[in-house]
Amino acid sequence: MARSGDERPFFLQVSYTHPHEPYLCRKEFWDLYEGKEIPMPRVGALPEQKHDPHSVRLLKDFGMLGIEFSDEDVQRAIRAYYGSISYIDSMVAQVLDALQATGADKNTAIIFTSDHGEMLGERGMWFKKHFFEKALRVPLILSAPWIMPQRVSELASLVDLVPTFNAIASIENEVEPLEGVALTALLDRGNPAPARTVYAEYLAEATPVPIFMIRRGQYKFLSSSHDGDMLFDLEADPDERTNLALSPGHQETVAAFRDEVAEKWNEAALTRDIVRSQRRRALVREAMAQGQKQRWNHHESETDQVLWYRGEQGYNEWAFKYI
Repeated sequence: MARSGDERPFFLQVSYTHPHEPYLCRKEFWDLYEGKEIPMPRVGALPEQKHDPHSVRLLKDFGMLGIEFSDEDVQRAIRAYYGSISYIDSMVAQVLDALQATGADKNTAIIFTSDHGEMLGERGMWFKKHFFEKALRVPLILSAPWIMPQRVSELASLVDLVPTFNAIASIENEVEPLEGVALTALLDRGNPAPARTVYAEYLAEATPVPIFMIRRGQYKFLSSSHDGDMLFDLEADPDERTNLALSPGHQETVAAFRDEVAEKWNEAALTRDIVRSQRRRALVREAMAQGQKQRWNHHESETDQVLWYRGEQGYNEWAFKYI
């Protein structure tokens, strides 16, 4: 693009798989943490009776319920995760170097974020798939030459990305209403206390029904028609050890959150859509198993060896073979 002289604005999405289990990293990045203090999880593995129902299902699904890894193994896994983060740092540096070399850094906004967090041993859990803070929180950095360095404490969500892209590009959204807000509108305000609400839903494996989450102020509320409710005061209980949903002193708060869940989500309709989607994909998968398979990535042939994506293997098998 720089050599072409094309003056039109550009949008570039760069996606990385790391950091990701099975917690492997190159030796050069592993060695960065030689002799460094690797913190242990704040909350270690818990017995089944101290887990919520969704955590129990997840741990059973991963074959980890009741298993405690040694401190050495835990620290080794976390160290490799840190190494993978440093690897990503080096990959991002290549993009930044290219922007600088072409002069595009002078008028380019950069957003760095992730799709989910990682429990990384907290509560004995080594995955995402829950609404605990370690799995829910993601990095979010917005950098541009015209933005003064600052930290914003306001709650934000990935649904804010499209409105932010539109704002940076000076695009007026006239297509459809968006739930998020432009993050640029949160800048240069003196960093007041968070006032927004963040919503999330879990519709993936190891749950028989959708799980909903509302995060506002000091509270996080989780709702499941199968598992019951969970309410955490993140200011008083940052490790989310005490479920206040049945606490007599919090029933008014719980009732308000329940009403909000019922107003925002139609669980029955959502469940019907999920089951319909599953049936459609099962039908396509069955059809694709017959005859020559259609490849959907970069037009490679059925016999091509593809090293840069998981293909039909499980992620661990792919990673151990090619990393």
